[in-house]
Amino acid sequence: MTRMMFSASLLLMAAALFVSPAGAIVVLSHASNVATYIGQPFTSIEFENPLTGNEQVMGRQVLDWQDADYKAGPPPWYDDWTVGPGGLIDGNVNEIWLRQPGQFGKATTAVPSNTISVHLLGDNNDGIAAVFVDGVEVCRADMGTRPNSATLVVLVKYLPYQTHTVEVVNLGPGQFGQDVAILGAAALGEGPDKWSQPVVPADVGPLYYGWNEPSMEANQTIAADDWVCETTDPVTDIHWWGSFLGWNGQEPPSLPDYFRVKIWTDVPQGPGKPFSHPGQKIWEFDTPGYACQFVGWDFDPRTAKYEACYKFDYVMRPDQYFWQDPGVHIYWVSIEAVYMSGVDPYIWGWKTRPRDPASPAPDCAVIRDPAGGSIGWKPLRDVIVDGDQWDLAFYLTTTPTLEQVKYEQPPVLMEHPEYGQVIYGWDEPSNYYMGPIVADDWPCNDPRPVSDIHWWGSYVDWFEPVPPPTAPHAFHIGIWTDSPAGPVPFSHPKQLIRDWIVPRQALNERPVLPDFDPRTGKIADMCFRYDFDIPDGEWFEQPPGDNIFWVSISAIYMSPTQPEWMWGWKTRPHTFMDAAVRIRAPLAPQPGALYEFGEPIYFPQSEPCDMAFTLTTKGSIEQRIKWYQPPEEFTTDKIIYGWDEFSVYANEQIVADDWLCKTNKPVTRVEWWGSFLGWNELVLNGISS
Repeated sequence: MTRMMFSASLLLMAAALFVSPAGAIVVLSHASNVATYIGQPFTSIEFENPLTGNEQVMGRQVLDWQDADYKAGPPPWYDDWTVGPGGLIDGNVNEIWLRQPGQFGKATTAVPSNTISVHLLGDNNDGIAAVFVDGVEVCRADMGTRPNSATLVVLVKYLPYQTHTVEVVNLGPGQFGQDVAILGAAALGEGPDKWSQPVVPADVGPLYYGWNEPSMEANQTIAADDWVCETTDPVTDIHWWGSFLGWNGQEPPSLPDYFRVKIWTDVPQGPGKPFSHPGQKIWEFDTPGYACQFVGWDFDPRTAKYEACYKFDYVMRPDQYFWQDPGVHIYWVSIEAVYMSGVDPYIWGWKTRPRDPASPAPDCAVIRDPAGGSIGWKPLRDVIVDGDQWDLAFYLTTTPTLEQVKYEQPPVLMEHPEYGQVIYGWDEPSNYYMGPIVADDWPCNDPRPVSDIHWWGSYVDWFEPVPPPTAPHAFHIGIWTDSPAGPVPFSHPKQLIRDWIVPRQALNERPVLPDFDPRTGKIADMCFRYDFDIPDGEWFEQPPGDNIFWVSISAIYMSPTQPEWMWGWKTRPHTFMDAAVRIRAPLAPQPGALYEFGEPIYFPQSEPCDMAFTLTTKGSIEQRIKWYQPPEEFTTDKIIYGWDEFSVYANEQIVADDWLCKTNKPVTRVEWWGSFLGWNELVLNGISS
């Protein structure tokens, strides 16, 4: 540390201030904010940790005590102090002794305070000590005293409210010797006042550290943040925090009509990509009927201003659920305010929060605007406050079914040298009316009902992440009994016993990954996933015991002619019993219809193939968190309860208050608090921040 010594503006020469008896401690100089006290009883200024709470120094409570004790080593122990350099530095159970010129002891208080005290002890072989606080010399004294030892308390007042570093330096020989003995240093509370009537901190509720980042459809400015998905449970609820620029009321201003939520794929950081950002939009929904509640205040570290903060919650409809495939995936979510009748003057923004360096999400949040460059996105790490990168405050929850999977036969993934992860299989045409209809068998050995059906499919030669314009308008889903192999050399469906016709728009259709067709050895098309949440009362109940059923899934087209991009059910390597079957007749079955003829699906020759689907069942319900990134709370006592009462000399009003005087001691210092009407900028040392 650089020490500032002998400041003419701060130090007063002791010769003009002290008349010391021969053999006593002599204060050579001290700063104007320092008081020195010689001869205090040793037991009244030497403390031990932990403190009892009753310790005081010159009428001020001891908030923290940095004890300077010594114990021989190896290595030697100096309690709360560090010492140096080299040579002999020893002491006893109450003191540290600096034996040579240039040696020092240093400690830092553990709690903030405006006042500290440094405690020294002098005897018949002590020399000159210099006391530094935060790198500035505040006192210098010749500690030699005869015939008895004596104490010196250096009381340093009017310091910034913070922790302070104290350093005691041996400057060499004095009138009797050259040692310097340190007892310790204390952080002190406020001293005895003639009258004290301080401000009252306000209890304003939770405080959040961050600002409202604008994200509105009308402004073409979108904020987005990444999150990690590790389970297949759907996102069923979304929760986020935000505020309105310049708004301080607990009741919100004009609220957005709704919010638009989008889910995006991830473009990872890499060559030519300096930061990760959203890729393709794969899911979108609006939030009519969202909930909004006041939850506290946010502090903008860029402007030092406060605004009201609100939490928003939306429970999604089942057709809005966002389903994910097995494995660990990174997605992005964006949330945009939508105003039907124009943007409110108090602009809505999504609440930021400092990025957690331990977050499994790989990057900070991003914003998208017309000036975003070729990528279109800009990272919030470009907006750095206190060295932080910034994320956005939100969390995602799911209300999944317990014991969810009844039977699982999902698509098979593989690594492609050019395309990365792809789905192994092709789209097997399955069309109601036009035919054929594809079905696959599955085992049922428990009585839990089938409440949901999930499957995968694609469109021949269609590579886009959205369905083609000729996509089917609905799907037929059927449950069949089983006909084991017998006269017919393969097992097949027997009789249709349940069916549903479901509009495609109600099936949560969304892109997953490209297909790899093993028949051609090429990337074929984009694979989509479908989810059918069977209405309550229509669940498929099975009889007790071990059963085998078949499920058929076929597209329904309005046109009787074959579309340009025909839909097909996704194949996968064989899993259970026999191969999947193409039903050639009947082509428009209804409950009670019997299988007439068809053939199994093989590839390569004589190798059975199955279809990609999963059956689930609903049990008891519990809500789980899929991703949690709330706003960051902080505490402060800097918010004051009260207002600024106008008081200007030679103007229309001055303000006065009474106080009670109980002693004849003079008033030597006056402190008061005030503010400026309508001004909420933070100013430090005359510089607005």
